[in-house]
Amino acid sequence: MFSNSLNWRQNVYPSYDWLLEGDAKSYLNDTNPGFVKNYTAGKCRIRGKDRQGNPVFYFESRKHFASDATPQEMERFALTTIEWFRLYLRDITESTDTATVVFDLSGFSLKNADNPTTKFLAEVFEAHYPEFLNNIVIHKAPWIFSTIWNIIKNWLDPVVSSKIHFTKDINEIGVFIDPKHLPSRIDGEDVDEIEYTPPSKNGDKPPLAKNMNYHNLRIERDEFLMLFFDTTIKWIEAVNPDESAAYYKDKLDLNYRLAHNYVQLDSYTRIPGVFDRDGHLKLGY
Repeated sequence: MFSNSLNWRQNVYPSYDWLLEGDAKSYLNDTNPGFVKNYTAGKCRIRGKDRQGNPVFYFESRKHFASDATPQEMERFALTTIEWFRLYLRDITESTDTATVVFDLSGFSLKNADNPTTKFLAEVFEAHYPEFLNNIVIHKAPWIFSTIWNIIKNWLDPVVSSKIHFTKDINEIGVFIDPKHLPSRIDGEDVDEIEYTPPSKNGDKPPLAKNMNYHNLRIERDEFLMLFFDTTIKWIEAVNPDESAAYYKDKLDLNYRLAHNYVQLDSYTRIPGVFDRDGHLKLGY
């Protein structure tokens, strides 16, 4: 499974490359119009936390139309957004390594249904982002959604299915997310509207030009990675419990160093995306 996922990322869906490029180049160069329209439509936001401290992604289904983009553009939108969402995780400092997704289905109609993209998401969460999801909340689903749900539920892994919850009012969704983090559209206290912040004319490059500091950080990262691989092998091979515990502690320390290094490299490698430009994405670890 791990090998297949590495191949998938390298040769089939370059999701990390899409993360580094973001939406800015497509927007400024007028390419991948369907991919960009998914953001300019103001259908998604990442705000606040759930009651377990995990970041929350909101999706307004009434603004989604499969006809707005090609299947390939929809897939790129989905994967780029997931990769952005992962930057909100704080697995080292706050022990939060999962996320909650809220699908706001108020105002949903059949023209908003997109079964191919939904099936694609079900497959990638199972095969390539396992244990990424904490909860999936489907809020205010109309009766017409039941027909679509009967199709969708057959695509879902049992583990993913167990994380799906249907809510119909502020009290029910409040079990998962404090109302102060819920948008006012679903009776919460967050009055921020979803607005697309376009990139600046020169916003198609990382904030910092590659310099000697960048190259030193890359050398440091390579050294940490080789140490991590070597320590992992020793941890696997260790037969003495004390020795195993020591290697495990070293692995955790290297995790911290790699995360810190990644954050330092970010400004040299990643073009700021829509969630950076709206001021809500602050990189950490």
